[in-house]
Amino acid sequence: MSHILYLYVGGKGKNSNTTLPNAGGWNGGGYGNTNGKSNAGAGGGGATDIRINQHTENDGWSGITSLRSRIIVAAGGGGCNYINGNAINGGYGGGLIGEDSPNNNLYPGDVNKASGATQTQGGINPVTRNPNSHSTYYSQVSSGNLILSGTFGYANIPGYDAYWGGGGGGGWYGGAIGHGRGGSGGSSFISGHTGCNAINPSTGAHLGASTTMTINNVNYRFTNTVMKAGNEVMPSPSGGTETGHRGNGYCKITWHPAL
Repeated sequence: MSHILYLYVGGKGKNSNTTLPNAGGWNGGGYGNTNGKSNAGAGGGGATDIRINQHTENDGWSGITSLRSRIIVAAGGGGCNYINGNAINGGYGGGLIGEDSPNNNLYPGDVNKASGATQTQGGINPVTRNPNSHSTYYSQVSSGNLILSGTFGYANIPGYDAYWGGGGGGGWYGGAIGHGRGGSGGSSFISGHTGCNAINPSTGAHLGASTTMTINNVNYRFTNTVMKAGNEVMPSPSGGTETGHRGNGYCKITWHPAL
């Protein structure tokens, strides 16, 4: 029996400028935002994944039927933030859990942190986590004008130019935008890998840790898996090794004939 696999290779987020929201990388990277001055956030990185169902919507990647058919996902990292000419890193992509938006001296403490995405939840932005400390933006979040947290398959999508930070990384779940920080990282997923939490493709309900994806009555399970987070040493597409991966995503499949 043969099956068609659909590869979606993530893109690099748009670099920071001081006048416009900066688009995230293709396949779920979150928007970076700016206050129109010298503080500006870059878009988060898009995820790279393999799916069983091709998208049917005209946006090219985010149809829910297609997103729910992903069997392996390499998360994107959060976009950097730039404050007064200083670059502030975004959180690295997971692993099972993406990194929180890193601390910095200008916007310290958990009150400004975007949490990293997990196996069952997108990254949560500082406004939602600490509404009393971000009252300027909370009404916009509550009204739906700002979508600053991540969700299944993609990171934040801010639609109002008032809140600045780097965009979250795409992933199994996407990261969130930080306040005066880089974005948080997305989470990765491998069907059958220890700790990964698969879903029912029909309902989206999670099945529990270390479960597998069953799509169209076929069970998809990877064996002998290794999952690397963005702060770990991994093979480089150009040869040798690298710590994390920068730029556009990359996917290589090597076919091993059945013995």
